[in-house]
Amino acid sequence: MEPNMKPLVVRHVWAYNLVLEFYLITKLIPRYSFIAMDTQFPGYVFHYPTTESYNHRNLTPSDNYSFLKVNVDALKLIQVGFTLSDAAGNLPDLGTKNRYIWQFNFRDFNLARDIFAPDSIALLHRQGIKFGYNANYGIHSAYFGHLMISYGLLYSYNLTWLTFHGSHDFGYLIKIITRCPLPKFRRVLMVCESNVR
Repeated sequence: MEPNMKPLVVRHVWAYNLVLEFYLITKLIPRYSFIAMDTQFPGYVFHYPTTESYNHRNLTPSDNYSFLKVNVDALKLIQVGFTLSDAAGNLPDLGTKNRYIWQFNFRDFNLARDIFAPDSIALLHRQGIKFGYNANYGIHSAYFGHLMISYGLLYSYNLTWLTFHGSHDFGYLIKIITRCPLPKFRRVLMVCESNVR
């Protein structure tokens, strides 16, 4: 069977199997040095005022960063997905008939006490996220950040990171690694992001 025709399997990562999955990923990195990352978070709770003549694409980079910062600082990460591939787009098969991607599930977000955008939470419910299960078995984001550093996933020049909505993906990643709000100024974040690449 062609490598890209094998069935795709999601490896769900929780607190109990986090270290094992990080170990496995680091063993795969020499061959699969591209990591596509996607984050799931509770939506956008802060918005710019809108009018008919308003278009968010017309915002300055500083205004866009302010929008990013206020939302990332206020919200908690729910999931991070990693897809490893080689330069030809092949995913790891771990010697099986399947291809694998990773989904890391976090426990930090609490539906009863944290703020969120209701439409985003409804979408995540429809996609199968069980917030109670995350609360009981999910990963502490601070520990995830610690492992990202200690397993060398952040500072490897051999890795190429790919994202869909990069500023938010990296914003949440920087927040959980530093365990601090995002920097006040966009220029500081740009330095952080360039060091991750």
